[in-house]
Amino acid sequence: MKKMIVTLICVVGFASTILAQNAPQTEEQKLAFRAKNLEQISTASKMIGLDEKQTGKVKTTIENLYKKQDEINNDASLTPDAKKLKLKEANGEKDWKMQNIMGDKYKEFAEARKKINAEAAAAKQQ
Repeated sequence: MKKMIVTLICVVGFASTILAQNAPQTEEQKLAFRAKNLEQISTASKMIGLDEKQTGKVKTTIENLYKKQDEINNDASLTPDAKKLKLKEANGEKDWKMQNIMGDKYKEFAEARKKINAEAAAAKQQ
């Protein structure tokens, strides 16, 4: 039991460290991160055969998510827990919209994004 708890603590700590390292620090870094993300989304959309209209809707959905994230993060009246909850809700809404746009291709899109991210991570380490 103790080993499981220690392992869980280590995994959570490791994941937190990775997320903290990947979090954009400045407004410029945040914008660059978002631009790169939109580029990857466009690439993944083409990989799975979405048409221009669908790709445009996906990009708009992501851009709307970014606006919501900024609004939530800049709302001083929200507690950290309330912010987390609202961000989670916004992300869930984004997923729902993307599934409606892509239909059966949503799973393919998720796999394409994983592949693109893995390739980017491998290239970054070289």
